[in-house]
Amino acid sequence: MFAEGQSWQAVTADSANRLFRRGMMRGGNFGRGGYFYLTYESSEARTALLNIKGNSGVYVNGEPHAGDPYSSGWLYIPVQLKKGVNEFYVRGVFITASLSFPNKPVLLNTEDPTMPSVVPGAGMLQGAIVVINSSNKSLKGLQLRAVLQGKTVMSEVPVIPPMTTRKVPFNFDAGAVTSEGKLSCTVALLEKGRVLDEAAAPVEAVGKGAQYAATFISQIDGSLQYYAVTPQAGGPKPGQSLFLSVHGAGVEAIGQARAYRPKEWGTLVAATNRRPRGFNWEDWGRLDAPGSTRYCPRKIPARSATRVPNRALDGWTWHLVPRRHLSG
Repeated sequence: MFAEGQSWQAVTADSANRLFRRGMMRGGNFGRGGYFYLTYESSEARTALLNIKGNSGVYVNGEPHAGDPYSSGWLYIPVQLKKGVNEFYVRGVFITASLSFPNKPVLLNTEDPTMPSVVPGAGMLQGAIVVINSSNKSLKGLQLRAVLQGKTVMSEVPVIPPMTTRKVPFNFDAGAVTSEGKLSCTVALLEKGRVLDEAAAPVEAVGKGAQYAATFISQIDGSLQYYAVTPQAGGPKPGQSLFLSVHGAGVEAIGQARAYRPKEWGTLVAATNRRPRGFNWEDWGRLDAPGSTRYCPRKIPARSATRVPNRALDGWTWHLVPRRHLSG
């Protein structure tokens, strides 16, 4: 039953296959405000990858799934289609939706990688890419093989449940990189030596003194997160300051770091608050931000930390409460 004033309205996709409610601002309300009812008729029962941009959630044949309210575009959800009509109730006001049918049940996806920069003298580093498991079994005992500039490193893959995606950390060796520029790290997913899928993860080598990204394993959930650094002008010196800069909504940490010129009196660290739309993760961000600085003093001889406030969307920003004095 509908509440008073509620009803279904027919909508037609525009030339770019976008669906939106007439009279509503395109892209408004961040995925809220109503539902779209979509159907797909399948000639057989099969699995597919569902990609919807602009929604806060979706029910697929009655089963709830997460949404992509900021239209990032990299969320691919394995779904089980039945023979006949399949129903999709999508919460949002401006969306695009598609189904794809990959030719293999296990895939690597590099549309949303977490990769560090390669700085002069770098050795072993950690990145992360997404593994998509659209099979009906858990993936166990797999490995990731990463090759960069001829150096090969193997990493163990954690269990990936059936019909799920998981962002998986892996190690790679940057010791053979000798020049600046954009590089490609070849990553293969192996099962008992057999290649299930292979993809290229982008990585950038930067020069001495340039802003760079660094990764670390979060103590909250074991995921790979990153922070960015604007090095001190002339190189780090003992007893100098460590500045923590916090980004606003829609800003990546590396972009935040590049907004600052190198300072002569200290090094600046720009943490990331769990995705560029960080204010959605306030509690985790409060923990991960100091987590970034815990890793920096091992490489940067800093004496103290100064928190630099940053303006965010509609006045939102992080709420950071110093719990201890950070010292090198």
